Amino acid sequence: QFNNPFKLCQLGDNENILQCIRYYLVRTIYRLMSSYYYKFKPNFLLRNGFTQTIIGSQFSGEAILPRRKVHKIKIEKQSKLILLELSSENTDAPMVLLAHGMGGCSESGYMRRIARKLWIRGLNVFMMNQRGCGLGMGMSERLWNGGVSDDLDKVVEYMSKLYPKRSINVIGFSLSGNVLLKYLG
Repeated sequence: QFNNPFKLCQLGDNENILQCIRYYLVRTIYRLMSSYYYKFKPNFLLRNGFTQTIIGSQFSGEAILPRRKVHKIKIEKQSKLILLELSSENTDAPMVLLAHGMGGCSESGYMRRIARKLWIRGLNVFMMNQRGCGLGMGMSERLWNGGVSDDLDKVVEYMSKLYPKRSINVIGFSLSGNVLLKYLG
């Protein structure tokens, strides 16, 4: 319907802002999952999705990451959460925020593997530790839950101030996917 949805948003056309956001999210998901960016070719013996899930959970391997920058974000008067950044060499690279699932953290195998794959492709990757998780354990008055979309809002706001001209893509795993859906609603 329109080539640049953010041009409309930047001009302050508030009637189209939800349409702009929806269009951008759908376009981003399509581009990230399309063969234009990455074509997945499973091993001959691992063509079945269930087999890949089981093998991946039991034999995940070591996802070696480069040195990450640590950001402490104040979310309440006496509460902070930790955000880790894998900086891209490309200064215009889009940002991807990874939010872990219940019982996980930035050091979980799936978070490290996905972060590495995105970083190798040139994206600027942020790994969010929800309240009281991972490196942020003991830094919050309460634990996170499925209703804490305000924390996600503060992290996205922080990232947009840190790199104002870059786009932000958010990936929520499991319960953080629910938090992301609540945030977008």
